[in-house]
Amino acid sequence: MAESDPVLSKAKAWRVAYGEHVRWVREQARLETELVQRVGFPGIDVKVPGKPTPAFVQDAATLQLLLGKGAAAKKAEGDLRAALKAWKAEAARSGYSDAKQREKETGLVAERLAHEALTTKARTIEGAIAKLDIVLEVEAPGPDVTEAPWPALRLITADLRRLVKSK
Repeated sequence: MAESDPVLSKAKAWRVAYGEHVRWVREQARLETELVQRVGFPGIDVKVPGKPTPAFVQDAATLQLLLGKGAAAKKAEGDLRAALKAWKAEAARSGYSDAKQREKETGLVAERLAHEALTTKARTIEGAIAKLDIVLEVEAPGPDVTEAPWPALRLITADLRRLVKSK
């Protein structure tokens, strides 16, 4: 009977895609950490007139907002371009750029498959459980969160699993 529920095949496809997405999230994070250790964050520190500490700037618009258009701003723009170019080159060389793109692509696929599973009418209790599993995995802030409604949803899912097993 469970095999006739289209939610189950959609949830299975989502589970595979989501697992691939999680793998790329971790790989991208690992590569980003290594990249930051090698070249720092993409940006520069700039001395802002009237401020005791420098500001870390990552884009030209913020730089112009902080420094205006004087000679210091022109020099800082060149420094920023060089820093961003170095980051981009090292990101490509290290595989970070590819991993970030794969993370984005696999996330979109997993999101689409989750939507398909969640918007398909379940024909069985197993299908409804699969939908709850997706919601708990994707939407819950974490597996140990004690804020409502997550503990109740985990308990309901466990009850449904127990009832299906006892049939």
